[in-house]
Amino acid sequence: VIMAGFQEARKLSLVTPLCPSSRASVADGKVAFLRPEVESPYGTPGCPDGPLNDDGLADGDSVVQFWSEGSPVQNLGVAAVDVQMSPTLIGALVSEDGDDVDYNGDNDRTDLVVQVLPVGEGKAQWVNTGSAAIAMQVNGERVAFLATANEPPSTAGSRRVSDAALLAGFGIGEGMIPSGRSAEDFVMGELATTSCGSRQLVAFRSSEAVEGENLNAESGDTDMDDFVLHLLDLETGEVKSTGQASVACDIVECDPERPYRVDGSRVKFLTQEQDQNGLDLSGNGRNDDLVVQVYDFCSGVATVLAEVDPESTSDPLDEPEESTVVISQAGRCEAVDGCDANTPCEQGASCAVASCVGGRCSSGGSSCSSDVDCGACVLAQPGSCAEDGDCPGSATCEPAAFVVALAPSDADQDSVPDDVDNCPDTYNPDQNDSDGDGVGESCDVNETNTGAGTGLFGSQIGLRDRGERPRRRSLNWYARDESVTSPAGGSLDDPTMVGGSLRIWNPTTGEESIFSLPAEGWEAVGAAARLGYRYRDNERERSACRRVTVLPGRYLRAKCGGEAIGLSLDEDSQGTMNIELRLGSARQCSVFGGTVVRDFGAATEGARARFFAVDAPAPTQCP
Repeated sequence: VIMAGFQEARKLSLVTPLCPSSRASVADGKVAFLRPEVESPYGTPGCPDGPLNDDGLADGDSVVQFWSEGSPVQNLGVAAVDVQMSPTLIGALVSEDGDDVDYNGDNDRTDLVVQVLPVGEGKAQWVNTGSAAIAMQVNGERVAFLATANEPPSTAGSRRVSDAALLAGFGIGEGMIPSGRSAEDFVMGELATTSCGSRQLVAFRSSEAVEGENLNAESGDTDMDDFVLHLLDLETGEVKSTGQASVACDIVECDPERPYRVDGSRVKFLTQEQDQNGLDLSGNGRNDDLVVQVYDFCSGVATVLAEVDPESTSDPLDEPEESTVVISQAGRCEAVDGCDANTPCEQGASCAVASCVGGRCSSGGSSCSSDVDCGACVLAQPGSCAEDGDCPGSATCEPAAFVVALAPSDADQDSVPDDVDNCPDTYNPDQNDSDGDGVGESCDVNETNTGAGTGLFGSQIGLRDRGERPRRRSLNWYARDESVTSPAGGSLDDPTMVGGSLRIWNPTTGEESIFSLPAEGWEAVGAAARLGYRYRDNERERSACRRVTVLPGRYLRAKCGGEAIGLSLDEDSQGTMNIELRLGSARQCSVFGGTVVRDFGAATEGARARFFAVDAPAPTQCP
C-alpha cells in the first residue's frame, strides 16, 4: 500500500494512505505508482474497483497512477511494468498486452514501449516514443532506455546489432537521441553545467562480443570479451568511448541499480586490470587488481583513484560524508621474529596478536606450536609495501588490507581529487610531471621540459607600487605581435575549460607573483578559424587581473591590480622583468630589459615606485 508522508520541522506530521501498488517513484513530494486493477467489491472510495485502462477489463493490469499533496489519486490510464519520475517528467514502460494496443507498429501486441508524460498533465497527454525497451531511467526532462533490437534504426540507433539492446534517449520536443551502441546496462546522470558546457550524460557498457569490435584496442588489448564503458551526451547526441574495460560493482554493499556513478562530466567505475590488457593501472607492480577510475567527458582522460579489495564491505563508488572510502589491498612489513602478549616486538614495531589453536594460527591457518609462532611484528614504517624490497633488513612484505580515504574536493574539476592532484588549482587531468618533482607541468613555474613557449614582442609593461598601500599596486602588459597564438576550442589548453595563469618575476632578485585565471572567467571570442579568448573579473573576486585578452595574430593584453600582486618594487631599481601567460600547458611570454623608460623604487611609506619599459624584442624562447 502506498503511504504518502510529509516532513515539516523535521517531524512526520501527516501520513496519507493511498492505494495498493506494485511499484512507485517519488520526486518533489509527488508520487507515480503502478496500481493493480481489482474486481468488485474489492475497491475503496479512493481506489475504486473496475478497469483502469482502456481495454475495458478489470483483469489485473498494473496501471500508472499519480498523486500530489491536496489532490486525489489521478488515474493516468496506461498499463505498465515500470514507472519512474523526476520533478517534471513521468516515464513508463507501457505494456501493449495490458492495453491491447500495438504502440510501436510492428504488428504484435507483446512489447513494452517507452512513453512519457509531463508531470501535472492528464492521461490524454502521454507521448509515445514508439520504441520497445527492456529498461528505462528518467532524469530531468528526458528518459534513457535500452531499446530492443527489433526496433527500426530510426528509433533505436544507426547500427544494427543482433540480439542486443541499444541505448537511446528521448526528450519531449527533441525526439529520439540514439547512441548507435549496444548496452549491457546504463546509468543516467543529471543535466549539469560542466567545464565543456551543458551536459547530461548517460554512461553505459558495450559488449565487444555483441558489437563484434575490439573496443579497448588502444590499450593493446587483443581479446573480444570485455565490456567497455561509453558515454552518451543527451544535450548534443555526442558519444564517447572511454577506451576502458569496466565491470559492474558486485561487492555486497554496491547499489545494483548503479553499477557505476555519473556526476556532471565525470563517471566513476571499476576496472579489472586483466581486462585492460593486463596493464598495471594502480602502479603497485601487479596487474591483477580491481581499481576504481574516473573518466572525464570534457578532457577525455581516465584517472586511476585507488586499488579496491573485492572482499570489501564498503561501496568503493560511494562518497559518504563528502569523501570516497575504499578498501585497498597492499602489504605491511613484518619482522622475522614472532610475538605474543608476553613477547613484545622491538621498538618501531607493534604485535599483531593471534592464537595457536590445535596447531593452526587463528589469523591464517598456518601451522604453529605456540602463540609466538602466530603473532607478527608489524613495522610502523614504511606505512605500506608492495614487495619484500620495500621493507628494511630481513623484514618481508605480507598482504594486508587498507582503508583508503580520498577527499572529493576537486577545485580545478580535472577529475583528480585535490589531495592527490599535482596541480590542485590548475586543470591537468593528464598529471604530466616531466621533471618528476611532484608538481605538474601545468603549474610548475620551474618546469624546463614543457616546451620553449612562444616569445612575444613586448610593446610595453608598466608596474606601480605604493609601499605600505599594496592595494594601489598595478600591472599592465601589452604585446602586439603576429606570433600571438590561442588554443583550439575544446582542446586541453582551452582556457574556458582549464583556466590559465599569469606570472611576473624579476630574474635578478627571484621575486615573483603568479595569478590564477580560473576557467569561469574566460569566454571565447571570434570565429572558430581565428578563435580568441577574453578573461573578465572587474571586481577582482577570482584573481588579481581584471581583464586578459588573447587575439591570435594580433595582440595579448593583461590588466591587473591590488595587493594580490605580491611582487613589490622596494629595491632601488628592477633592471629586468619577465612576464608569461600560461593557458593549459601553452606558454607565451615577453622579457623587458632593453628600453626601460622609468625604473625607480624605494617604495617606503608615502613613496611611489615604478617600472615602465617598451619595445622589448621577442625572446627566442620563454625563460
